[in-house]
Amino acid sequence: MSVGSSANVICQCDLKAIANRAICCAATLGGMGDVPQTVIEGLKRGLARRCPACGRAPLFAGYLKIWPVCAVCGEENGRHRVDDAASYFTVLLAGHVVVAPALAIETFWTMPLWLATFLLLAMVVAATLLALPFVKGGVLGVLSALSARRGEKEDGGGTP
Repeated sequence: MSVGSSANVICQCDLKAIANRAICCAATLGGMGDVPQTVIEGLKRGLARRCPACGRAPLFAGYLKIWPVCAVCGEENGRHRVDDAASYFTVLLAGHVVVAPALAIETFWTMPLWLATFLLLAMVVAATLLALPFVKGGVLGVLSALSARRGEKEDGGGTP
């Protein structure tokens, strides 16, 4: 193997790791990775599907898979347990957004029962699948803001 070809052996993963480390250092020095000061700010960042701490890096690695550590600020997003809260709020939202209008449609539009059932089920499934990542991000953002506030209260202002 020649010297020129060994330079090409450097994996793109190594280059990405170096770039992420540089961004992380810049975030630490430049103050990019600020923790959400309010629950509303954490909720907004989560609903945008961004890291609740810095608001810059994507929160999800896939449809619902959360990046365990933020690539920009280093926040440990994997420590927050969203569990069933996101599913509960999503079903609550989909029920109000889809079922209430479906009940009202019956008063001015007559359709066969099979068609109404098919349309209602399709709308509920679509609303649930579309809303779930946003709601999960919002719940994670609120949990991040609440844990940051709890950490601030525990760290400062206590009796020695």
